[in-house]
Amino acid sequence: MRALFALVFAVLMAFASEISIATYNVQNLFDCKDDGSEYPDFKSNTSKWYCEAASSKLKRTKQVIDAINTDIIALEEIENEQVLRALVDGSEYKFIAFSKAKNSPVGLALVSKIKPSGSEIFEVPNVKTRNILKVVFEVEGKKFSVFVNHFPAYKNGINMQKKAERTLRAALGNEQNAIVLGDFNSPYGQKSILNDIIATRGFYDLYSFLAPKDRYSHAVHGKKRAIDHVLLSPSFMANGDLSYVDGSFEVFKPSFVVDEHGFAKSNLYSDHFALKFKISTKPSPAKSGKLANENLKKEAKKVEDQNYKKADIDTLFEHPEDVPVQVERAVVILKDKHGFIVSKNRRGIYVFDPKNSVGVGDELDILIRRVKFYKEALEVSSYEIINEHGTKDVSEDLLDSSKLSIARSGDVIAKISGKLESGYLHTPHGKIRVYSKKRLKDGVQGFERARVKIYKNEKEIVME
Repeated sequence: MRALFALVFAVLMAFASEISIATYNVQNLFDCKDDGSEYPDFKSNTSKWYCEAASSKLKRTKQVIDAINTDIIALEEIENEQVLRALVDGSEYKFIAFSKAKNSPVGLALVSKIKPSGSEIFEVPNVKTRNILKVVFEVEGKKFSVFVNHFPAYKNGINMQKKAERTLRAALGNEQNAIVLGDFNSPYGQKSILNDIIATRGFYDLYSFLAPKDRYSHAVHGKKRAIDHVLLSPSFMANGDLSYVDGSFEVFKPSFVVDEHGFAKSNLYSDHFALKFKISTKPSPAKSGKLANENLKKEAKKVEDQNYKKADIDTLFEHPEDVPVQVERAVVILKDKHGFIVSKNRRGIYVFDPKNSVGVGDELDILIRRVKFYKEALEVSSYEIINEHGTKDVSEDLLDSSKLSIARSGDVIAKISGKLESGYLHTPHGKIRVYSKKRLKDGVQGFERARVKIYKNEKEIVME
């Protein structure tokens, strides 16, 4: 009898089906008809947007969709259902679902080669944002649900994002085979808006199975960010009737959408890359909850161990040619309108990124991809935040004034005082030029958090 059962089980496993799924933010797929809700740049007959431009965008997006070629694709930033139907016209994607909030410029969608068994829309209350679209499937008698999301942008504030996240959590209910995906405008790691779902519901962010260098889906303006996500409920990993196909998750970057620097050709296709993965009708391993969780953590740890070469700021200045390197627990000690300074062992380096979302005191594991010399000073031109460790007091990460002789651009001196004469501060540790927008009187002066820069081959402290 046992032999017969084993045989039947083996036969069932042999015929298990794999289902491929993707999520892709197409970046503003508009038509050339004015509905009144378009972004200003996408109203017809504008300098940049007209029927020919809309047709060209549609054609290029079709090219990406054909290349993705999964059974199910979730899509974000689709203007309307008519555009969606034009996108999949002539393809194998015979089934569509679409949702757009009232007066919203764009909506979200799901296209599928597999017939859905149902769908549902969840509105985020009191927030001008996209709805959450739930689409239910049944394959070989096994059900799973796909939740398509496009959360508010980071610039709209964390409270708006939290309202969307709470709506998602409520929508999930007690779903056993839930797939949560889309553009969440939130990073992977400690500051992810999805961490509550991960912690309280046991969901797994598939980025955990990629090496840090590969964790990004949004790649423009010299910055790569992991703001699109795929989360799977724990049933896909253990004790469920469906399973995640090991090693199937990837950031999909066909060569035609990538520029010579490794960033997205956003002017032609999208500023996002697609995320792809597979599930199977094969049951997930039968394990105790504790054991299953430990095994997954071990797999994720294997990936984490593939980190880049570690370095501190001093090493980076000595050997800038060694990039990419990873600086662990670097602290943001200063911000301005063009970027920020991170410090390690009290030595700093400037990171150019006008659109950054870090705050003073943030403690980060940062992957420095590229550096360059700008106005005689070394600065970071491309980076990725690998992990976030919370915030701290920055006082212990500032340079002591006794180290003035070795100070360089990127350092921030905690406190420095001396006699100011003709624009130079004379201190017990040497003299240094002082720049300030405010006129400073000669005499005894003291400064806190003084930023060091290079001007005409000479060091100066800048008080802004």
